[in-house]
Amino acid sequence: MTVVLVPVRGFTTGKTRWGDKLPPDQHRALVRRMADAALTAAGDHDVRVVTADGEVEEWAGHHGAGVMHDRGDGLNPALEQARAEALREGAPSVLVLFADLPRVSKEDVAAMLDLPHERSAVIAPDHHGTGTNALHVGAACPLRYRFGTGSFELHRAQVNDALVVSRPGLAFDVDEAPDPSIVFS
Repeated sequence: MTVVLVPVRGFTTGKTRWGDKLPPDQHRALVRRMADAALTAAGDHDVRVVTADGEVEEWAGHHGAGVMHDRGDGLNPALEQARAEALREGAPSVLVLFADLPRVSKEDVAAMLDLPHERSAVIAPDHHGTGTNALHVGAACPLRYRFGTGSFELHRAQVNDALVVSRPGLAFDVDEAPDPSIVFS
C-alpha cells in the first residue's frame, strides 16, 4: 500500500511566513484545521505524519495516523528519511501531501495515486505553477525531494515522464496569511 506522508511542523510553529498577521489562537486553529483536512483526504491509506512536535504526534495518533520523527535537519531531509523508511518496510510508493491544502479531498488524493510505473512520479503544482503541493513517487524513482521555491520545475526536471495533476483542491495552498473566512469556503 502507498504510504502518504503529511509533514506538520507544529500547530503553533507551522506557517511562520504568516508572522503575526493572525492572532495566535486563530493561527493555531487554522493550521490544525488544514492538517485535519489533509488527514481526512488521505482517508484509509497508510498515513504517517512527519513531525518533531509532541502535540502533533499526539494529534496524529488520535487520528489513527502513524508518526515518523523529524530530526530537525529541514523539510527535504526529513521527507527523504521518512520515504526511505517506508520503502524499507515494503511500500511500493510514497505520496507527500502537504498540510496547507484546506480544500483537498479524497478524490484529489485518488487522482495522485495513478502512478504509471515504479520509476515514475505524479506531481501536483500549486496555484502559481511554481511550487509542489503533492508528489507521488514510485519505489524505484530516482527523484530527490526539492520542496521550496521553484520546486515544481525542480521535481519535474528529474523525471522525464512525470504526470502532472492539476486540481483545485491540490492547487489551493495557504502560504501567506489568509483571511480565515475564505480558506474553507
